Amino acid sequence: MDLAKTRDKKNQSGNEERFIVFKVSDAEFGADIKQIKEVIQPAPISKVPRTPDFVEGVMDLRGTVIPIINLRKRFNYPQKDKDENTRVLIVELPEDIIGFIADMVLEIIRINRADFREPPRMISGIDAEYIKTIAKSGERLVIILELSKILTESEKKLLRSNS
Repeated sequence: MDLAKTRDKKNQSGNEERFIVFKVSDAEFGADIKQIKEVIQPAPISKVPRTPDFVEGVMDLRGTVIPIINLRKRFNYPQKDKDENTRVLIVELPEDIIGFIADMVLEIIRINRADFREPPRMISGIDAEYIKTIAKSGERLVIILELSKILTESEKKLLRSNS
């Protein structure tokens, strides 16, 4: 998926933000398009010993070794095999590049800031710290993730020492 063209288009109203929407299990999540370096099909992943269960391992992306996180495991969803829809979102964080496995990438959408909702105080299934906002897009709600908070600082340090 070529995100460069999508990223370069001007925001017409100034009140909209753009998100890539993807599925993990039956839930729809979104991530700020500016954090997504690219979306790829899964490549061979090498297991790394003594890493948390949700770390699938590491992958060579054109000479750069990056950790791969299984979002199903991270969010405690039932596991399923990868299929033709499975994608890896390559995410550029301030100090790291990380791959997140999603079941499917759906689309890139614009959401007006007026359609952002505060996350409920108690959310079952995933920790509220991962959630930046809940966005209403048409008739559906998309959980917008704060990708930099999916891993704790200690987990990031562990991954840096193993990759």
